[in-house]
Amino acid sequence: MDCLSFVTVIACLISISIVMQGADAQDCSTPKMTSCSTTYANVVEGAVGDKKKICSAANTYLNCLNKVVTDCKLDPGTSIISQTIADAKQALSQFGCGSDQHEMEH
Repeated sequence: MDCLSFVTVIACLISISIVMQGADAQDCSTPKMTSCSTTYANVVEGAVGDKKKICSAANTYLNCLNKVVTDCKLDPGTSIISQTIADAKQALSQFGCGSDQHEMEH
């Protein structure tokens, strides 16, 4: 999967997760998830072929999503955001990135 396709998938998943969460969670998570997604997409688009930048962006994105779970008191096991986090972890694997996943998991 190329970078642009992956960014599109992530943007769609974030939109779905925002819609499917309750109003209280949405009030907290919407701007935070949008910020995570925008930052990630911008870095990946500008880092075509630069594995180090892509891996760094993917790790930062995963950290950002985990922080949304914590800050907004979302349940990482049942929240739709869990799928977005799983996809971010998959991106690390697809791009061949070594990750600090054991430090980022809840």
